[in-house]
Amino acid sequence: MEEELRKYVRQMRSSCLAMLCWMLQFEATKIAHEKGVPTAAVKVSRGWVTRFMKRPSDTEQPSASSYHRTTK
Repeated sequence: MEEELRKYVRQMRSSCLAMLCWMLQFEATKIAHEKGVPTAAVKVSRGWVTRFMKRPSDTEQPSASSYHRTTK
């Protein structure tokens, strides 16, 4: 499920679209349901989203300074 969510994050970022916590919660829940995970087992809290985004991967957000350097 996490790889599919990382792909979603990459797509959103490549389109320069903002991602809100509820959007990631919704997408993660949708992916889980598509994979047949029972509704009672799906618990995508704000805390889970925060930990997901902090995990070392390509979903890490660039720092403001690196963004500024690339836009000059």
